[in-house]
Amino acid sequence: MTDSFTMGGLVNRYEIPDAAIKAIDAGVDLILLKDENALRSEVYHGLLEAARRGALSEARIQASVRRVLTAKARIGLLDGDQGIVDLERVNERLFDPEHALVVTEAAEKSVIVLRQQPGVLPIQPGARVLVVEQVSSVMRRLNDPTAYPGALYHALLARGINATYTDFEASSFDKAWGVVQKRAADADRVVHTGFYERSDADARDLHARFLTLGKPTVFVTNNPYELIVSPQMPTVVVTFSSFAASMTAAAQVLCGQLAAGPLNFDPTRLWK
Repeated sequence: MTDSFTMGGLVNRYEIPDAAIKAIDAGVDLILLKDENALRSEVYHGLLEAARRGALSEARIQASVRRVLTAKARIGLLDGDQGIVDLERVNERLFDPEHALVVTEAAEKSVIVLRQQPGVLPIQPGARVLVVEQVSSVMRRLNDPTAYPGALYHALLARGINATYTDFEASSFDKAWGVVQKRAADADRVVHTGFYERSDADARDLHARFLTLGKPTVFVTNNPYELIVSPQMPTVVVTFSSFAASMTAAAQVLCGQLAAGPLNFDPTRLWK
């Protein structure tokens, strides 16, 4: 199964129906087109015509049908009882203590320090820290113990940091900026989060504005690339997610309770 079939790298090179034919001919069984995508009908008719003229053989189509039906049968989707997912037990599985241990381990092993300014880390108990957190799409969607605005703030409070807090959404950042400036005046340093999402075209400039506060700053982000991390940011911690477990791991690193290594490649060279 493909990922979204209208990504820029593909549409800049192929007509989508032609690309779908090539993908299936190469072995793909399922083409993912978003439900709101007007190209679905165009792709369907393109594939149908390819089959009719022999560009896609009947044997090739049957092979995909067989694989898809076999997979559905294996997980119970063809036996009339909605498959293997018991909706009443979803939360039980999501909050399984064993899963929580894996989540914590993954968060702690994946957090890295991209770079740091001498003397900024670790943050000592009692330090006055302004925590400014961006509300990510995951936090907005879940807003439960697994992901919510304020998770980093709570994790720092639990470690004895004298923290104050505010949050923002990228679309309304300018409204929050006045609050940030006011509260930063009483802080020893500023810890702010930023989560790159594809719709945030100006993400780097938005987060770089914290450098104008005149305070030591720590940027906690899910992405190590210059798409969001300004080269001028002196201290950057990368978590690769905005889930609460990752925010807790970031707080451990900020307070010197968890050792985090550097990224093992140069994201600026890769990006260029």
